[in-house]
Amino acid sequence: MSFPFKYDTHVHSSPASACSVSGPEELAEAYAAAGYAGFFLSDHFFNGNCGIGWNLPWAERVRQFADCFHRAKRRGDEIGANVFFGYEFTNHGAEFLILNSSEQFLLDHPDMLAWPVENFLGRVRESGAFVVHAHPCRQASYINNPNRIYPHHVDAVEVFNAAHNPAFNPPAEAYAAGHNLLRFSGSDNHNAGNILRAGLAFRTNPATADEFVCLVKAGEYELITKPE
Repeated sequence: MSFPFKYDTHVHSSPASACSVSGPEELAEAYAAAGYAGFFLSDHFFNGNCGIGWNLPWAERVRQFADCFHRAKRRGDEIGANVFFGYEFTNHGAEFLILNSSEQFLLDHPDMLAWPVENFLGRVRESGAFVVHAHPCRQASYINNPNRIYPHHVDAVEVFNAAHNPAFNPPAEAYAAGHNLLRFSGSDNHNAGNILRAGLAFRTNPATADEFVCLVKAGEYELITKPE
């Protein structure tokens, strides 16, 4: 195989993501067993379906949120799977995967939830993060406008999402193509017992999130969009 190193880019764990049924260590073990080199743990942030108490002090909220990542990474290190830090940021139904960000960025900006979404996306990208518009054009009861796009504020578009209606993927492809944005694939996985085949594959194995992003920006990857 010319692209043997597989990474899922969209994974949720419990308790940080209230809708996940699997703990961080369980996910690390499941992805390693499924032949993945690693994944981004992209739990729902505080403005989404987050399982961390909203009334805690900001620093404690961040600590508990990031603890899922640290747990997954420790287990991944033990079994040879790379786990990278990310989170899913929500704005009135528009959702973004924030990859290659840092826990420190969250700690340094306790007012970030009050920022306009364009301001947030600009500042997090300036900090070095890579932003993917997750499952755009997805329709759901809580999404008032499923066609909101942010072509000047994201780096890539999730054109394949394994967990949702496949009819939402072609409009996402058009979004990426129309604005010359990088194409992403992610599982949106919430269950270690059901690894959905999605993500990116590489010829060489990125050791860090920064190396992952560098390979993506160089176009040195292919999409995983179907079962093996």
